[in-house]
Amino acid sequence: MQYIFMNWLPNSPYKLDNRPHFNSLGEAYKYNHPNSEEDIYIPIKLKTS
Repeated sequence: MQYIFMNWLPNSPYKLDNRPHFNSLGEAYKYNHPNSEEDIYIPIKLKTS
């Protein structure tokens, strides 16, 4: 999530929308393991000039 908020989002044509965001930890999630997987849902909207 750090990469999304610190790198991807600021350099994208999107901005964070004021709605809830969450993540889902399924069977592929392994705490602090480099091969861990999770789904992240972040509300975004296009930046406007």
